[in-house]
Amino acid sequence: GSGRSFALGALHASWGRAKSARDLALLAVHAACEFDKNSAGPVEVFTVKLKKP
Repeated sequence: GSGRSFALGALHASWGRAKSARDLALLAVHAACEFDKNSAGPVEVFTVKLKKP
């Protein structure tokens, strides 16, 4: 969406420092909501476990 540049910047700045993929994703979405006037919460995160081949 319109906040993608902010989200990508947050991902780039935080890569390797977040405890999990979920934490990294939340950080990015919250950055987009903070700096993009067209993005807003609440944010709901779902985790999908992949089936091993």
